[in-house]
Amino acid sequence: MIIDYFKVELAQSQSLAIALEKTAEVLTLQRSEICPVPGVRPELLGVSNQRGKLLWFVDLSAILQIASPSLQSSRREKVTAIVLSSENLRVAGVVANLKGIIDLDPKDFQPHPHPCLLAQTTLDDSPLRILDVESIFQTLQLTDTTQTLTTKTLITVN
Repeated sequence: MIIDYFKVELAQSQSLAIALEKTAEVLTLQRSEICPVPGVRPELLGVSNQRGKLLWFVDLSAILQIASPSLQSSRREKVTAIVLSSENLRVAGVVANLKGIIDLDPKDFQPHPHPCLLAQTTLDDSPLRILDVESIFQTLQLTDTTQTLTTKTLITVN
C-alpha cells in the first residue's frame, strides 16, 4: 500500500518524511512572530497566534537530536513550519526546507532506533527518516483538555 508523505529537510540537510494525513498546513512567518515562553522544554521555540488560537512551535531537529543552528539568532529570519495534527492536537514543526509530496511503500521501511521515528528508508540513494507524529506529541506531553493545547506538562522541572 503506497502512502503519501510530505518530504522536508531539517538541519544539516537531513531528509524527513511526514505522513500527509498527519499534516494540516504549511506556515511561513517571521521569527519575531513566535513568542518564547520561559520555563518550557528547549525544543519548544514558543507560541504564535494563528487565526485566534495559540500554536506551539517546536524545533524538529532538536527533538530528533540533529545539531541545528540557533533559530533565535535573527528575529527577522523567516521560519517555515509544518503543522502536525493528531485528533484535536496541533503543533508546528520547524523545518529548513520543503521538498514536496512523495509516495512511499511502508514495506520498504527499516526500523529506526529513535523513539520519534517510525522507520527509515532510502530515496534516490539518500537516507530518509519517517516521522512518528504521535510520538512527537507524546514526547512533548501535550494534553488536550478543551481542544486547546495546554502547558500543563511542558514546563521543565530543574
